Amino acid sequence: MKTKKSQGLKSLLATKENNYAKIKGMKTLFFIPFILLLSLSCSKEEPRYTPLELYDVAIKCDKSIEQLRLNDLNRPLCKNYPEGCVQEYVFRYKIRLVEMAVIMYQTPELAKKAAKELNQYYVRNWVFDEIKGEPVLEDYVTKCFGAVNPQ
Repeated sequence: MKTKKSQGLKSLLATKENNYAKIKGMKTLFFIPFILLLSLSCSKEEPRYTPLELYDVAIKCDKSIEQLRLNDLNRPLCKNYPEGCVQEYVFRYKIRLVEMAVIMYQTPELAKKAAKELNQYYVRNWVFDEIKGEPVLEDYVTKCFGAVNPQ
């Protein structure tokens, strides 16, 4: 008789463990979508390029591009640009013997606004200045970066 009781008890314990595993699995399945929803942000923050990412895209597109050394004569100054310019991240690139100013902005919205005001090109949080009217540069920034002139 002990064997029937112990078998019944073992069966009951096995059923409880099986049910516990099912409940635990269901809890996990419930929490996965919940966690995914929490991880998705409600705000739509536009993508940005860091200076290194921007240069990486530039060099992958055309290996002949050069980032020029800046001096007092060729350095783009934020005081000459619309609001949002980040002075620590202004550059000059040279592509196919033609130079352009490359200016980082605090946000993509400010970059777009500046590009519109300057009648130049922008991508994400960067403005490409001295582009308009230079076919080589217009071709380069539109093909390599997908830059647009918001005019």
